[in-house]
Amino acid sequence: PMAYITHIRIELAKWRLAQGDQPICRTALELGFFDQSHFTRTFRRATGQTPRDYVKARRHARTAGCALPSNARAVG
Repeated sequence: PMAYITHIRIELAKWRLAQGDQPICRTALELGFFDQSHFTRTFRRATGQTPRDYVKARRHARTAGCALPSNARAVG
């Protein structure tokens, strides 16, 4: 059950981060993580990248005119 809840929280975090309208620390706290460090560790474990790298990859994809699926991982 806890793995499922964590999965849902990470999926919601990816959606919120993709919106780009609030700081990562606010997203972390609103989704119930203890602090940004805890959120970053959990996010990296689930996605293979940090929240900041995820935001940068999404921003780059948007400006390049293509969209990455929410489960895509940045390379490089």
